[in-house]
Amino acid sequence: MIRSKVLLINSLILCSSTLGLQMLSLLFRSYLAKTLGAEGMGLLQLTATIQMFSIALATMGLRLTVSRMAAQEFAHRHFSGAIHVVRACFFCGVIAGTLAMLALYFSAPWLGTALLKDTRTILALRVFAWNLPFVALSSVFNGYFVAADRAYDVAITQVLEQLVELGTAVFLLHRTLHPELSDACAMIALSSGIGEAVSCILQYALYRQDANKKLRQGGGSTPRRFRRLLQTAMPVAGSTLAATGTRAAENLLIPHGLRHSGISESQALSVFGLIHGMVMPLLMFPAQMMAPMLELLLPELAACQASGHLRHKNYMVNRVTRIVLIFSIGISWVFWSFSKELGTLFFRSTDIAPYLRILAFLAPLFYFELLFDMILKGLGKQLYSLKCDLYTSAMDMFLLWVLLPRLGVGGYLIAAFITAALKFLWSLHGVAANAVLELRMRDLCKVLACIAGAAMVTWAVFYLLNHGQEMELHPLFRCLVTLFNFWVLLRITSCVSKEDVIWIRSLMH
Repeated sequence: MIRSKVLLINSLILCSSTLGLQMLSLLFRSYLAKTLGAEGMGLLQLTATIQMFSIALATMGLRLTVSRMAAQEFAHRHFSGAIHVVRACFFCGVIAGTLAMLALYFSAPWLGTALLKDTRTILALRVFAWNLPFVALSSVFNGYFVAADRAYDVAITQVLEQLVELGTAVFLLHRTLHPELSDACAMIALSSGIGEAVSCILQYALYRQDANKKLRQGGGSTPRRFRRLLQTAMPVAGSTLAATGTRAAENLLIPHGLRHSGISESQALSVFGLIHGMVMPLLMFPAQMMAPMLELLLPELAACQASGHLRHKNYMVNRVTRIVLIFSIGISWVFWSFSKELGTLFFRSTDIAPYLRILAFLAPLFYFELLFDMILKGLGKQLYSLKCDLYTSAMDMFLLWVLLPRLGVGGYLIAAFITAALKFLWSLHGVAANAVLELRMRDLCKVLACIAGAAMVTWAVFYLLNHGQEMELHPLFRCLVTLFNFWVLLRITSCVSKEDVIWIRSLMH
């Protein structure tokens, strides 16, 4: 129970900070959408495609590697061994970050001209290249803080980084009246680098303070550490590179396929910016709220594996799976019911509403994809996760290549549904093969019935109160009332049992 309390406290700290930061990020995207327009958001997303792959190349899975290996050392009370793991990964981060920086800087002209087919991206890529060494080192420190149960250190550095980045970007864009899209993308890349550098320096100071305490505690080290580091890092790095690379290829196929469907290049970039620059960030915003809890799950599962606590491992997997199921269904309903209001609220546009309403059905699959990926990596099944990413991404690229030129945006939506379903089923099979998963189809049906019943009860109550006529309600009020009814029905149907409530209360004391 002590470990559960620690996990809960750390989750609350990280989730609270992440919620605030992601809201700031979403508001910043709203500001960018108004400043740059749909085409500018498409260009920014096109640049981000290469930037994300370069980040994966610089970090090489170091964050997950440090988190998993350091957690195993802490589980055996090998405190100095955990510090040695960080030092080894720090050295790897310096090398990987520097090589990635040089590769991106010198290949930027070719990437912008031949691959992205838009020379306006070159300057932003070259500016962003200087950010990569700091990104690599930050991933090492973050992995250590997660393994050492120092969630507040992660929260502090994330808040500082985001505030510096957003403040710098708004300052630069505001000082430059009507900047060219290429200059605007470069300014955003520069602000990202400044924020990352400031955060990295603070993380190093916090790490040194804690590392000195851990070294005085000693505790030895697990043998064959470097060999285990390679065995852990290589599959994670391969999985990350493959997933990011294929995702980058998918993103590049979308504007390419849209252009071949008969629309202009500017329209293709605008549609791409609309979906991937506005709809998808909004759809994945709740997933970012879950991300800290899922990251904390990884070292916990690794520690359970190392200690042989299989019962506790299965308990944690099932608890988090049930939480994600209920959370994802509720959030999916919010996106489906309030797509127009959310588009107007965040982006001052109703153009995203049709896409958001359709893709809302995929939100539970996206959230479970993140959960199952973290569970598999926590249980040391990185290779299985890698195969899953590779095969489903290959399927997605094939579908995009075939369907986009013929069906346009409709082809993109069909490919998204098929790929998400396949990846969910494959990941579910992997988790079920390595843990006793108690999730059943009837659980899903009960949760769906609860959200449908909650929506109907809300409508019926206000309909009767208004004497048989539709009552005009503020969307936020209607949403909150429905979610409250959803919680009541979850309790009545035992989707959230008395045992769950007692467990949550016990963690609070």
